[in-house]
Amino acid sequence: MVVSLEPTEALRVLRDYGNPDVKVICNMRPIHAVGVISGEMEYPSHEDLKKWIQTLSTKAWFVNATDEAMKLGNPIFREHHAGGCPHGNGNASTGSRWV
Repeated sequence: MVVSLEPTEALRVLRDYGNPDVKVICNMRPIHAVGVISGEMEYPSHEDLKKWIQTLSTKAWFVNATDEAMKLGNPIFREHHAGGCPHGNGNASTGSRWV
């Protein structure tokens, strides 16, 4: 299980660990690299990122953890939201589910 706070982070991990058994939970809020901010590079589209992540995994869930965290008053809560997703989709080792 790969839990990523940013789409290109997921791709970096999947480059080495992607396989037919890996599952991914990915926050879709981008964190732009310096090259993107300076205009030297272009950040990939959400559609391309999703397609690449799905190709390198058996199953992928895309969440808006940062937006949900902002509703709670602080973007740092995205880690809690994204980290809890394996429980919510039944992929945690305990097999528990959110209701």
